[in-house]
Amino acid sequence: MRRGVGRMCAVGVALVAGCKGDSTTSPTTKQSTLSVQIETKTCSAASPVTIDVFIDHTLVGSPSLMIGTTATYAVTPGSHVLGGVDIDRRFSWASETVTVPVGGDYTAQFACSSEGVSEIVKAR
Repeated sequence: MRRGVGRMCAVGVALVAGCKGDSTTSPTTKQSTLSVQIETKTCSAASPVTIDVFIDHTLVGSPSLMIGTTATYAVTPGSHVLGGVDIDRRFSWASETVTVPVGGDYTAQFACSSEGVSEIVKAR
């Protein structure tokens, strides 16, 4: 019986030692950025416009943007649903799917319309 226990212990030690050097780590995902700004050609805001920004149907911030300023959010690479609404309810940007590259940046411009229904366009 003693020999059987000794052999089992030796096998157990060998298994533990064999697994000890194996380090499993999850793959690292490079963060990407999704930026939003007010489109210069169609918007003429002399004062800041506060916009509720939604990414994947979740409110992520309410930046006060002026022409030429940008709000940036860290996201995982891939497709995201982007939308927004001016807190004064003058403008709203319907949800639109955008694709953010791995480790890169996607800049969306919120274009303005006199009818209040506006669109999201990719920055050039």
